Amino acid sequence: MLSSYCLFTQRSRMLSRKMSLRILFLLAGSLADPSLTPAPLFYLDMTSDPPAQGDSARLMCIAPKAYVDSEFWLLKTDLAQPVQTLFASEAQHYVTFILENITRKDAGQYRCKYYSYNGSARQMSEFSNMVEIAVAATPTAPPPASMAAPDGSPWLLPVSLSMAGALLLIVGLVVAVVAVRRVNIRRQQLKRDRESCWTETSFPTTDMSFDNCLFTVSAEVSVV
Repeated sequence: MLSSYCLFTQRSRMLSRKMSLRILFLLAGSLADPSLTPAPLFYLDMTSDPPAQGDSARLMCIAPKAYVDSEFWLLKTDLAQPVQTLFASEAQHYVTFILENITRKDAGQYRCKYYSYNGSARQMSEFSNMVEIAVAATPTAPPPASMAAPDGSPWLLPVSLSMAGALLLIVGLVVAVVAVRRVNIRRQQLKRDRESCWTETSFPTTDMSFDNCLFTVSAEVSVV
């Protein structure tokens, strides 16, 4: 009986220890931070590559569509505190961080993350991909107007040449038509002049017949 009682006591103690460990594990799991949400997409939206001093750099941080109304952090690897924090607009899942009048000090590696709210719980996301900003020494200036090629320059010269050729062809045709017409008019004028001269030098038939009649009458009178 004594051995059975001791065995029962040992088993009871082991079961109580196992139950205590399970309770501790459950409490630890409930008190631990929630799991990280998916990482956002992070990229640099800029007009010049690389941006120059005095320019503005636009950094887009985009969370998955399910995580709207989140708080976004812009982080720089060599700084402990976030560079900027922004809340997304209502029903939006992205923000745009703008670094204005950047200098050489702003050059470096950046990344972002967001905090979403599931009821009263605040969930942090994983870090985004890394984006590096390199700042040029001098501001970027557009090329001079004399050296800048106009828009559409690859096809402007052929079109201009074709239009000039068509214009020259039209002018040549007009000149040829005018010249041919003048030659025809000159020929017609010469023909009319010749016909008028021939009419003036020829004798009419009626006059010749009248003269012959006079000659016959005069001959008969002389015979009588």
